[in-house]
Amino acid sequence: MLARRIAVAFALGLTCLGAALAFSPMPGIVALQERGFDALMAASPQSYPALADGAAVHVVEIGRQGADGGPWGRDDLALLLDKIAQTKPRVIGIDMVLAGGCGPDPVPDAATMALGHSLTNAATAAPVVLGFLLSDQGGAGPDMAPTLAVMQGAPAWRAEGAEMPCPLFAQSVGRGAALIALAGDGEGRIRSIPAAVFVAGRPFAGLAVEVARLAQSLPPPILGQDAGARPQGWLRLGDQTVALNEAGEFRIAATNPTLRAVRRYGALDLITAQGPDLPPGAIILIGSALPEAGGLRPTRISPLHPSVHLHADAIEQILTRTLPQRSDWAPMAEAMAAVAAGLIGLALGQSLAPVMASVATVALATIWVGALVLVSRISGDLIDPIVPVATLTATASLTLLAEAMRNRRTAQALGARMRRHLPASVVAILSRGDEGAGVTAEYREITALFTDIEGFSAMTARLPPETLVALLDRYMTGVTGLVEQHGGMVDKIVGDAVHALFNAPESLPDHVTHAITCATAISAFTEALRHEPDMQAAGFGGTRIGLEAGQAILGDIGRGGRVDYTAHGTAVNLAARLQEANKMLGTRILIGPEAARRAPDAVIPGPEIELRSFGRLRVSFPVGPTACTDPVQA
Repeated sequence: MLARRIAVAFALGLTCLGAALAFSPMPGIVALQERGFDALMAASPQSYPALADGAAVHVVEIGRQGADGGPWGRDDLALLLDKIAQTKPRVIGIDMVLAGGCGPDPVPDAATMALGHSLTNAATAAPVVLGFLLSDQGGAGPDMAPTLAVMQGAPAWRAEGAEMPCPLFAQSVGRGAALIALAGDGEGRIRSIPAAVFVAGRPFAGLAVEVARLAQSLPPPILGQDAGARPQGWLRLGDQTVALNEAGEFRIAATNPTLRAVRRYGALDLITAQGPDLPPGAIILIGSALPEAGGLRPTRISPLHPSVHLHADAIEQILTRTLPQRSDWAPMAEAMAAVAAGLIGLALGQSLAPVMASVATVALATIWVGALVLVSRISGDLIDPIVPVATLTATASLTLLAEAMRNRRTAQALGARMRRHLPASVVAILSRGDEGAGVTAEYREITALFTDIEGFSAMTARLPPETLVALLDRYMTGVTGLVEQHGGMVDKIVGDAVHALFNAPESLPDHVTHAITCATAISAFTEALRHEPDMQAAGFGGTRIGLEAGQAILGDIGRGGRVDYTAHGTAVNLAARLQEANKMLGTRILIGPEAARRAPDAVIPGPEIELRSFGRLRVSFPVGPTACTDPVQA
């Protein structure tokens, strides 16, 4: 009972711990939760999004080779922009920094001038967003205009400087630029991307946000934060509000390679007309998937995920309003789920059998995770699948463990009690069987041993009950211990008599030898015991022993009610009669003829024991007189 109370207390403690971790997780728990969110998003089938007005996001990947067979250069990028401008795209985003080589000194080369001219032409066809990275030196540049409005205290990245596009290119596209940098979380994976950054105190939007805004012809977005115990950052883009984390980032779901292949176009194929043309009115992102370009990032999908495709994922999910999100009510819901899971696990462990409780635990965990996958698919809300399931499993396991320990102690106590009433060998066999199993009836050779105390009936008449029981308990403890020590089985204790079997129910080689040795040991023990002062004062008599070997039928009797494992046969009956015959012959141990024939000389434990024949005796059985034609020995 105490163990159960302790287990319940620990289970309730685990429940409270689970609720606390769900509401305010530690860094290690956050990492586990992120893995769980990855699994939820992976379980939701991905399909290519259908954007408004038939628009689609397409990624143009730049390779190593240019149109002339040499390395890709600015003249190739100029040709690519001219080709893209012909399709009248909705917006063009460039996931690379076009910096260097175009300042007043040195004078820009022909390729740079051609690229600037192509950027101007592209900007007349559609808005063009240039990318920039962050650095620890230099400012944002006077020609780069901020691309969003910011409320006081809004969360965002911050940097002292940036590697910006050169002024020639910035002027060509209307001085608009956006952040293309990405940063991994504690595991180094890209799960979120920045909505905005402050460069030398000036705010700029991230590439995905700016491209999505221009694709919808919206005014600059607003970056803000709600006040409260758990401040929630947000980005308002038109009538859409995107939830941000404390770093000013929003979560995205990285797409698999199959979907990336649908929107991918090769840059060289476009400028050489060797591949399909871009559809008109598309949202175009230009970038590279080459390792040396430095644009590969680890995600839940791949350790080498092109950053340009991550920006494309973000744009698609903003435009389709399918960004995965952690709503402000999620921690409270998870804490409540952890409490419910802990209480359910406690109830399962206490009320069901271990197998059923385990099945129910797995079923409930599966239902919980399946429901979260459905919620994620419908609304995009991510709810922690880890902590509630862990709480359910921990409380159920702890309670089951406590119940198993309690059941084990109960079984041990029951086994000890059964051994007081049944032979230890029988108890061992029954404990290994199924419910209702018994010892199979069989016909086998055994050695039966019977004991009896001289004058016991007269002793019971003159001794107080408590004295008699105490003396008899000492006697029986020693006798039964010797039987078990010599490999025998105590079949019954009837009053002062002990009925023992050797070679039953389990095999015992040389069982006759063991039985005779046990008989001499019992005789020696009881003789020493009855000469102790309290035994002498009680008039405790000597012990008579009868022993015989032979075939017998063994098995359970009374399977439907009280079960009694016993043996039936001539050897058993003869051993009982030989024990009684000791009265007439004045002996302590009588051995039947079959046991005497099987006993080698080696069984004589010492020179003081003499095995000698007493001739033929006629003993009476319940079914009538039977003659023993062989000598009985003592």
